[in-house]
Amino acid sequence: MSYRPMHAYMVTKPFQNSDLLGPRLDFAEENAVLPGIRCDASIGGCGKVWADGSRRLYVPLPENHFLLRESPWPLPPQDWQDKWQQVRQSLNLPDMQIEPGTAIGYTRLEVRQKWEIDIEWPYLSTVIISQKVVDALQNAGITGWRKEPVVITGGRYAAVAPPLFELVVEGRGGKARTEPETRLLSVCPVCGRKKFDRGKLNANSLDLDQWDKSDFFRFDAPEHGIYYCTEKVKSLFEANNFKYVVFPEIGYVHKFNVSPPIRYASSTSPTGWLEWRGEASGQRLPYPDAEDLPGDLPSSDSVSSNDQ
Repeated sequence: MSYRPMHAYMVTKPFQNSDLLGPRLDFAEENAVLPGIRCDASIGGCGKVWADGSRRLYVPLPENHFLLRESPWPLPPQDWQDKWQQVRQSLNLPDMQIEPGTAIGYTRLEVRQKWEIDIEWPYLSTVIISQKVVDALQNAGITGWRKEPVVITGGRYAAVAPPLFELVVEGRGGKARTEPETRLLSVCPVCGRKKFDRGKLNANSLDLDQWDKSDFFRFDAPEHGIYYCTEKVKSLFEANNFKYVVFPEIGYVHKFNVSPPIRYASSTSPTGWLEWRGEASGQRLPYPDAEDLPGDLPSSDSVSSNDQ
């Protein structure tokens, strides 16, 4: 395995105190999300309530689909499987492995203010871009990404919003090298929840032999919830003066005030069953459908990628 370091960067929103802040988009409330799982320890399960909120299945979703009207409350494993099969058959999808908490359909947004920028972050792992950004990426031959359509559902400025797209990262960074090494501790025999002992990312986390050489990439689980890029992407964005995005180097994320979230199971959350707490700001936000953990959580706790 190669341990040659190279410059690679996290792709994320600016600091909380940045003058670049001022979001223009919000997730529409009717985003469709698969339920989480509530595993029962009394039958040999892990006893956890969990979901992986960093994933989305990009497929057309009818406006009247039943999943748009349901709250993503956690279900027992067998009930969850039944629900997934119901969703799969209703959308004529092939049988596939999918995680609890996966969002279904294209990202649905409300445009509540005038769109005046090229990049927006309704959530940490959801990057909305303009046609200008799409053209710049394509013309520069940037690899490891694709664009997906965005469904505008309303908002004061919906009628005058320009064409918008979601930037989806497909490139593979392989298993991240961490200190100490991230280890898979267990897999629940009932619900499939994976539990990891996670280390910290550092400047040498990108293994050049596992990386597929894409300009945009993601690490394997449990570090899969964050987008990363090469110097080529960073330079392109800076040359085009694209605002509302920053590029901290891998291993130095803790120096940037991006409020790494910590998730808590909650049976009293008014919007569902999970909340996250911004560690830097102490702010509590609801869990409507998808959010991600940065890859630099303290390694003292055993953390499951599915607890994200």
